[in-house]
Amino acid sequence: MTTTTAQATQERMRMRERVREKERVLRDIDKAWRALMDSSTFIPESLMDEPGVAGRWSVKDILAHVAAWDRETTRVVMQILRGDEPEWPIHDQKFNDLNHMADTHLSVNEARNRALSAHKALVEMLDGKAEVRADWVRGTTYEHYPEHTEDIVRWRKANPLVPAPTRSRSSGASAEVDTPDPESGQEHVPTPEISPSLRPPLR
Repeated sequence: MTTTTAQATQERMRMRERVREKERVLRDIDKAWRALMDSSTFIPESLMDEPGVAGRWSVKDILAHVAAWDRETTRVVMQILRGDEPEWPIHDQKFNDLNHMADTHLSVNEARNRALSAHKALVEMLDGKAEVRADWVRGTTYEHYPEHTEDIVRWRKANPLVPAPTRSRSSGASAEVDTPDPESGQEHVPTPEISPSLRPPLR
């Protein structure tokens, strides 16, 4: 079948849009991730394991929780790229509870390193693919991280023993990335937007 000029043009446009979407996704992930990491800096070691930051969870628990979802996102995206049906956990709360129980023995450094390594693996996997769609990852990455950034910032503001969080610049970004301000009026939304094509898990 002969490819017409119009078809070739449409395909080039689709390819350019896929490239732009991938760039947007990676940029949004990076910005949200840096804000989360900034929110957890300069917290005294003795307070990293203190419960009550997000429900009964501590900052250490949040880092381990985010690592679990980054690992799960890597697994599911690989399924999608193979052409398989994505298999997110059926019961999200059970997934959270089981991982929390399994990770309670972790030290603060182990939880932090696990979060960093899981995130690095996820980003490197996404960066190496020709196509990355927002629907695949937004519910577990750049819409997920800010929920816990807000938890940590809120807890820090209520705890006078914890210094204020830092601010950093995302790589390639021109503007500073601030940790979210829970007083800004933005509600804490634990349930991400549901994509019509792919149901992201809930936290």
